[in-house]
Amino acid sequence: MLRSCAPLALLALLACDAGRAPRLGTVPRATLDLRDMPVPLPRHGLAVQTFAMSGYSDTEVLDSDTMRVVVDEWDPKQGHLHLDKTVTLSAADRDRLAALAERAWREVPHGKMPDVTDMRQDLYILDRDDAFYLTNSLIGDEHGPTARPIASELVLAVKQLASPLLEGPLPPAR
Repeated sequence: MLRSCAPLALLALLACDAGRAPRLGTVPRATLDLRDMPVPLPRHGLAVQTFAMSGYSDTEVLDSDTMRVVVDEWDPKQGHLHLDKTVTLSAADRDRLAALAERAWREVPHGKMPDVTDMRQDLYILDRDDAFYLTNSLIGDEHGPTARPIASELVLAVKQLASPLLEGPLPPAR
């Protein structure tokens, strides 16, 4: 009896992803280099990191319905500045980001990404033991065409949600 059901189970599994592009660039989560990640990554979610040559970095980590924003900056007069805040996302924002993340993971690149020498962004999308990792000088580019418009839209949406947390001066690190 089980042998006769096996082909049906396989067909049902294949039908779930029928008509959808494959997830491109999937890597085992265990292979990610997370040395520069200031907080643990969620089992299922995403993270965006931005590094600037000036000594500034910010990381946004999204896990189900929360977003944690961690910022580090070096100021010549005040020294190390640090911010670590967590906010709850609305259901609409959570669903929009999840849909963009899924589309970005399946996105086929079209040409080269913009090259900026003083800035770098990393995008991590996580699904249990699978991960998508994209690094470039600038992923979220609002100034022109990009080779990955969906990934760019995702990064820009995350940055937009984080922007209210970044208003005002950063506090000194403790």
